Amino acid sequence: MSPTRSTILTLASVGAAVLAGACTSNDGLTRPGAAPLECGAAPVHYLIDGVIIPIHAGEQTANGLDLDGDTHVDNGLGNAAMALAGVHPADFNPGIPMNSALAGGKVAWVLSTTTCGAQVRVDLARATDADGDGRYTLEPRDPIAAGGTSVAGHISAREGRGAAPVAMLADPLGTFADPGWIDADALGVDLTVTGDEISGVLGFALPVPDALPVIGGPLAAYFTKLLAAGDSEWAAMIDTDHDGVISVDEFMSGPIDSDTNDSLVGALLSPDLTLYGEGGRYGDSEDRPAKALSAGIGIHAHVVDAE
Repeated sequence: MSPTRSTILTLASVGAAVLAGACTSNDGLTRPGAAPLECGAAPVHYLIDGVIIPIHAGEQTANGLDLDGDTHVDNGLGNAAMALAGVHPADFNPGIPMNSALAGGKVAWVLSTTTCGAQVRVDLARATDADGDGRYTLEPRDPIAAGGTSVAGHISAREGRGAAPVAMLADPLGTFADPGWIDADALGVDLTVTGDEISGVLGFALPVPDALPVIGGPLAAYFTKLLAAGDSEWAAMIDTDHDGVISVDEFMSGPIDSDTNDSLVGALLSPDLTLYGEGGRYGDSEDRPAKALSAGIGIHAHVVDAE
């Protein structure tokens, strides 16, 4: 029997305030973190060494943030991961291979905080350590710091932009070669600093449709493996040309809801935020899609040196 929309939506259902002192960022948008801090403080760099990708009920809320100021947690990608884990609970857990990759140095993802009194700026960047000396070179793409407050070891910041290895967030096999770095918008954090470590929630928004093939690539590979093993009714339905390989297009197009004739995967990964253009949080933009898919994960990181 084909899965219905009600089945998936039951699995995926989920139950920032604008910060003061906002200014105009380098792309003409109003964001609180765009103004540089005046005290000259040096940033502290944290290498992310562990993540929690939601796959169980409640985790998408516990590891998500309100990214659009409507007082509701935004975690569309977490909802999708939880739904897919509900369909294939035995082995769908992208967090396991991602944590192995982070611990093994396959990917270096660095969160940086700069504090001036109670004000804080938070940046998120891809990094490299080519010579293996433990000092990381940051490779920011098109960053805007998230801005907010740092009080008694708790950091809360919103409205930034930084880099995220998006393919890894959707790669339960851990075999996809490209981490899928994307400029993630609406960057926000709620973090707690304990000595040389930091942990908490990291949220961001992925541009749609740009991010969908990046997410779909490793998921198509996962369902191709299930298809070969004969372990998934979903995989058999998605392979519409019956060639034994599920393409990204096939994955994004299926399976089909028997009640509505719509793609269930398309529904799971549909954008849930409007960031630009009419009704968008940040106004007009010539080079960024209006719609985005929210995402949220738990993170743990430790202090490292940067060059």
